[in-house]
Amino acid sequence: MSFFPSFLRFVHGLYSKSWTKPFAFLIGGVSLPFISLFVLVSPWLMKFLLIELPKPRGKFSVGNRDVEWKIKSKTGSKLIRVHLFYPCEATTNTGEQPQWLPSPASLYAPAHGKAVGIPTWISSHVSGFLFNIKMPTIQNSKIHSPPTNRGFPVIIFSHGLFGCSTTYSSLCAELASHGFFVVAIEHKDGTAVVTSTTDGEVVPYVTEASYIAKAQKDEPNKTVDELRFRFRNDQVKERAEEIGQIFGVLVDLNKKKGGDFFGCLDLAYCAVVGHSFGGATTIESCAFAASKLNQKKEEEKNELQFNPYAAIALDSWMFPVSDSSYEIINNPVMFLNTKSLTTDLNMGRINRVMSTLSQKQDKSIVIEVSDTFHQDQSDIPLLLYWVYNLFGFIGKRHPENTLRLNFDLCLGYLLYHLPDYVRKDKSDDYAENVLKQKSIQTIENLLTQGRSFSDDYIVHTWITKGVLYKRPKE
Repeated sequence: MSFFPSFLRFVHGLYSKSWTKPFAFLIGGVSLPFISLFVLVSPWLMKFLLIELPKPRGKFSVGNRDVEWKIKSKTGSKLIRVHLFYPCEATTNTGEQPQWLPSPASLYAPAHGKAVGIPTWISSHVSGFLFNIKMPTIQNSKIHSPPTNRGFPVIIFSHGLFGCSTTYSSLCAELASHGFFVVAIEHKDGTAVVTSTTDGEVVPYVTEASYIAKAQKDEPNKTVDELRFRFRNDQVKERAEEIGQIFGVLVDLNKKKGGDFFGCLDLAYCAVVGHSFGGATTIESCAFAASKLNQKKEEEKNELQFNPYAAIALDSWMFPVSDSSYEIINNPVMFLNTKSLTTDLNMGRINRVMSTLSQKQDKSIVIEVSDTFHQDQSDIPLLLYWVYNLFGFIGKRHPENTLRLNFDLCLGYLLYHLPDYVRKDKSDDYAENVLKQKSIQTIENLLTQGRSFSDDYIVHTWITKGVLYKRPKE
């Protein structure tokens, strides 16, 4: 993925030595026409190779809005960008499909290129490819009337490192099509590929190396590991705080008479879902909710407050989560892993969370989707299918099939934890009802029988027994 920087460094290394300088001119001269040709044809080539994002399978059309909300921060307040995915009344023929790449493209396209090691002069040139990607949603459409008088259950979604508010639009749109109101946050802690708000603030991705280099000047006695953990732990705590603040904004929106979402949200059932660093954020937000609940006075405990009814950690990177957070979470959690982060160290941390949860409830589970990699739970392998397939970054399944497996497990787990009067679908949409019931039944079987009836996923029942996982040799 970092071919271009590596190639340029290689040529520069040859040029820096007198006896290899002729080779540098030769390699540079031969490769320049090919690089120039790639730059010229890449927009058309990418358009030809473009794979569309999957259409949501639920009974609802999906609306989408790119909005900014003001929330509290350590220094006062800040604007934070979110994408909303929700059931809408429009059909696919009555509204415009929004672009997958957030605006301004001149900022987000080079940032995405930089994240995978592509020079700005190339990523800026091929940004036209990203313009061709559309989300399977309808922009700024009106929210559908809730099927019950309680409103739609809510999901707050947290992206991973180098992600943004649209990186997981396939999953967000799928869940919205089944009757969830999904809020995809673009975090402002320096973990997004970049984030921009209309107040002029631009927060680029902050690397560990830059933070550690600066911190070591002030604290030379601190080890790199100590500084690295503090850096990531501060970020994950800021993210959890942002999620709590977003919940408060949703409460206000739901109460605002005459507003677009008045009375449409069932905030008594708010779940948290996140991928990678967002998975760690999911766990930290559950700990954040527990600590806030413990601090509440008795007279305040009847008020509506943030306390996820369920949480899903997609291939969670557990390093940023502190020991104290492991001990206080109470919420049902599904860890949905790929083989990328199923390491002894990471699974040992997951084991600690599960050990805590197993003493409080039996509705948490750890599942590994077989033959999958870390990014398979995002849109990226599907959009860059030909590249990922060429370099072996995906498994044997087509990325869309992998996404469907993740969709079904996420949907089933979220529905399983809703009471019947909330999740019951009174519609006559046969396909919708079958899909929901099958997803719920799968989760029930996995939780109660502790094993999978499919080769597509592996259930790690050893987790609840306190046995540290060791992956067999493949």
